[in-house]
Amino acid sequence: MAKQREAVTEVERVRMAGHIGYELSAMADAFLMREDTACGVFTMEACWLHARNLIEFLVGRPSGRNPNDIWAIDYVADWDVSHTVRNAMHRHLEVLDQHLSHLARTRAAEHTSGSDELPEATARLVVDLVTLLRDFSSRVQSDAHSTPLRIAVQVAERRLGRG
Repeated sequence: MAKQREAVTEVERVRMAGHIGYELSAMADAFLMREDTACGVFTMEACWLHARNLIEFLVGRPSGRNPNDIWAIDYVADWDVSHTVRNAMHRHLEVLDQHLSHLARTRAAEHTSGSDELPEATARLVVDLVTLLRDFSSRVQSDAHSTPLRIAVQVAERRLGRG
């Protein structure tokens, strides 16, 4: 039997908004530092980790959601994305999981093939997530929640050269 999810309080929503903004800022910072050859692998993995957290927040996992996690519907009751967006985000999760938490043969094959596909896919993912978070933050009604989220999105867009 699935664990029942407790209602989220207003105090929790305010606290959680800061964590969402942190995930976005950390993803953008790590993405921007990926070119540093000394730390490139670590910053790319940090970017992926924060991106994965944001995907789980915005669209969940194909297998469902953890009742203890922060969900986008905690702020926007009717939040939903198109099947196209959801499927794209779930495909990103598959790749991120292989690189972050699984010793997968596909991961080993990519590292030996010299493929530039992963950095390009990461750049697309970061842009897509910032765009999705902009849409999400514009739909959050309470200023106590939306203001920190909107500021985090604006800062990330500026830092990424998109704002």
